[in-house]
Amino acid sequence: PGRTVNIYLNPGSQDSAYVQGLFNSNADITLSWTQIGTFEAAIGTEGVITNAAAMNRAGTTISDDQFTFEFNSWTATKGSN
Repeated sequence: PGRTVNIYLNPGSQDSAYVQGLFNSNADITLSWTQIGTFEAAIGTEGVITNAAAMNRAGTTISDDQFTFEFNSWTATKGSN
């Protein structure tokens, strides 16, 4: 089973521009994540960015840039081994 991951980045940041470039190019992506304090980890492979969500730039609040990643393969661990 796969997994859906949403990330939220600062608007106008280099990170957001980089992920937008991956989205525009239909790149295949891999994600690795590690939480040092709890020894949790995950690896997502065979991934694509399926959505660059709407941006809210009007008014007094500005939303983060949201991207949705979809992975065909997801392996996670919890605790120390």
